[in-house]
Amino acid sequence: MKILDKTTGRIIADKVKVADSFRSRFRGFMFAKRPPSGTGILCVFPKTARYPVHTLFMRFPIDLVYLSQEFEVVEIRKELKPWRFYRPKTPAKFLLELPAGEIERR
Repeated sequence: MKILDKTTGRIIADKVKVADSFRSRFRGFMFAKRPPSGTGILCVFPKTARYPVHTLFMRFPIDLVYLSQEFEVVEIRKELKPWRFYRPKTPAKFLLELPAGEIERR
């Protein structure tokens, strides 16, 4: 799956895995080596809410892009380091997890 910026047409990530179960969202990038540029995980939540994120057992920092039901960006968190927790300030239906620095590059 590819994720595009609707306003510019630019590709944000071109190798995106969908995480639509509790287990797949919880696992995310845990235990993985740093993926190549363009790789991401799109977490699909059961309802719009402020879902916290953890980076336990991760080997690299990540960028987080929270999206509304309409796929509009509602919040961005850059460079969340391993072994941290983050709770967004804005409710979201989707979360795009990317290796740190991808937001700036793309």
